[in-house]
Amino acid sequence: MKTLLQIITGFILAGYTYLTVIIAVGHAFGKTIYPCDFFSYFRVTLIAILVGTAVTIPELFIIPKMIGRLSFGLNLLARTVLYLFFAALAVVLFSVAYYSISLSTLPWHLLRHASVVAFVKGEFLVILLLCLIVAFLINALRLIVNRFGEGVFWNYISGRYHIPHEEERIFMFLDLYASTTIAEKIGHYQYHQFLNELFTDISEPIWHNLGEIYQYVGDEVVITWPVQIGLKDAHCLKCFFEIRSVLKSKEAHYEAEYGFVPEFKAGLHAGKVIAGEVGELKTEIVFHGDTVNTASRIHSECSVYRRDFLISGDVLKLLQPYLKGQYDIEYIGHILLKGKENEIALYSIHPAIALKL
Repeated sequence: MKTLLQIITGFILAGYTYLTVIIAVGHAFGKTIYPCDFFSYFRVTLIAILVGTAVTIPELFIIPKMIGRLSFGLNLLARTVLYLFFAALAVVLFSVAYYSISLSTLPWHLLRHASVVAFVKGEFLVILLLCLIVAFLINALRLIVNRFGEGVFWNYISGRYHIPHEEERIFMFLDLYASTTIAEKIGHYQYHQFLNELFTDISEPIWHNLGEIYQYVGDEVVITWPVQIGLKDAHCLKCFFEIRSVLKSKEAHYEAEYGFVPEFKAGLHAGKVIAGEVGELKTEIVFHGDTVNTASRIHSECSVYRRDFLISGDVLKLLQPYLKGQYDIEYIGHILLKGKENEIALYSIHPAIALKL
């Protein structure tokens, strides 16, 4: 729905801009091309909704399967061509219905009417050109946003982190069990393909739970949330278990393709960090502070205590109002993490047995 609304909004804005310019030009030359009335804008809105809905079809069902792995340039070209094809189809269907009703004639008799022929030779071509421009701009923007991550992209645009400031955030360090063994077994090229597919599969649970991918480090993914977003409905917990559920549903595929089933371990911690832009030749938004380091250290303890998911006592305290008896919590102990002076309480957490059945 979010994708559909974004695309429809883009076409509606483009349609309104086109209609307003045409009306203004006609008024300037004393010739009415379109009347400036409700019906003109309603017609444009209806066409934009139909076109936006039509081009969402390849966005959801064709692009991810057929062209999702192409380079930026080829991806942009293929997306634009697909958008244009489905947009043209939507405009043709709308025009046939509109003129059939307004002229009270059958669709296959439409080309006998001068007004329809004039539309096909004139306005229809202009609409297609407009659709081509909008399709190119929408897809270029979507690919750029995907490259940076939606949250990071809009933060760059707004300049939110141009001046460093303090934030409270939750961090999850998530990485693969036995990654070195896997890489040696299947080779570095296939290992890259494997990670690419794996990171694609876990994107949906991360997005669904409002997480932001902070960075990829080898086989490790660092996910972050502003504290209030991560706590709401326990998104920071649900994210891990939904990732595990997605991978379980694809066990047969990974076993057949790579010879093993991937499993993740994760560490979770929350606290204050300094957020800001760094770098000159390559600018990044980074988070600095003890919170990030502690989350990484907690993640390292998963192998020591043979647990898939460890969280700090600080996170658990914040999460208490949101757990609602849905999770079983196991106290691991107060642990002195590497590089730390004070012990920190660690807990293992997993969905309650009643939820698993």
